[in-house]
Amino acid sequence: MYPAAWPESGSEKRRLPGKHSVDAANRVESEWFETFEALARTPGQGHKRTDLTAEAVLFFPVYSYLVVYRPEKRPLEVVAIIHGAGDVRRVLKERGGSQ
Repeated sequence: MYPAAWPESGSEKRRLPGKHSVDAANRVESEWFETFEALARTPGQGHKRTDLTAEAVLFFPVYSYLVVYRPEKRPLEVVAIIHGAGDVRRVLKERGGSQ
């Protein structure tokens, strides 16, 4: 996974304990990594969002987040992990996952 894919370059997880418990933050992070492994084993899971990007990426939900990845890349290339309430289009544009 590219460091830039991490939510807000890692700050999202650092913010979670302020709102939630450290256990909850660790649970979300653990679920992300389990998802990455599953997507790497079986690419093509998730859905396209042509309303957000013309890039060849798929979106896969994990809790309140969207994992955006390139299914044709080996190893798996995670473009971004975006909170569903965030500005998905802006984040994709900043991280190279949108035209």
